Amino acid sequence: MPFALIPDGFKLQKVTKAQERAVNAKRRHDDVIALLNNPETVNSAVTLVLAYLTAKAGKDALEDLKDLGVNITQDVEDAYTKKRTFGDAPIGISIEQLVDTGLDKLFGRD
Repeated sequence: MPFALIPDGFKLQKVTKAQERAVNAKRRHDDVIALLNNPETVNSAVTLVLAYLTAKAGKDALEDLKDLGVNITQDVEDAYTKKRTFGDAPIGISIEQLVDTGLDKLFGRD
């Protein structure tokens, strides 16, 4: 039988599904407040947004140069869109995908 550590002053009791949802919602709210109060959250968000804007500006600049008729080599294009593997990972990911995934996780987009 599993045991749980319960702080003094609390007891284990059965709860209804509605009570469980309410407790989970309260904990989620407390987690969001703790995240927003953490000064490192702002630094991380700013870094991620700046990285995204830089990567997007680079891709837009490449497209603008192509539209102007400048000859862009494949190596330059691949710097942004080429999938790279990390270590022994069986899959690759591009800078574009990495930035988009980070924003999805940060802002809860799906």
